[in-house]
Amino acid sequence: EYSLQLSLDGPTEINDFNRGEGVTEKCRANFEILLKRLPLELPDNVTLNIFFKPTLDNTSIKKLNTKEKIIDYYKFFEEWYEKLYAIKVPNVRPALAIPNTAVPSPVTKEDGKLFAQLCKHCMEIENENAEKQIF
Repeated sequence: EYSLQLSLDGPTEINDFNRGEGVTEKCRANFEILLKRLPLELPDNVTLNIFFKPTLDNTSIKKLNTKEKIIDYYKFFEEWYEKLYAIKVPNVRPALAIPNTAVPSPVTKEDGKLFAQLCKHCMEIENENAEKQIF
């Protein structure tokens, strides 16, 4: 049993800001190669757990300042998971990611308010999802 962690922070404007220009497209290209190879090359006796490790820092939290941007953020990851499920390899197990906010950086009261707003929007989206079928 193996686990593969893919460090991907979100859509291009967030991920490239954190990890470097062009990194998102490079990740996408490598992910596509992985998807093509897994059905052919993963032995039946090997289980591969795949998960994304998104990190949200103060800057990316500021960018997720509306429900629409948060929805787009999660839909970005949903697209990647749909591709994993579509290959239908029984020993590939996608694990859902939870954004990590444990980035050592100085924070202000304003940063705390922005994070609280992000959490509030996420709760509202979760409550609205049953009716609106966002995800």
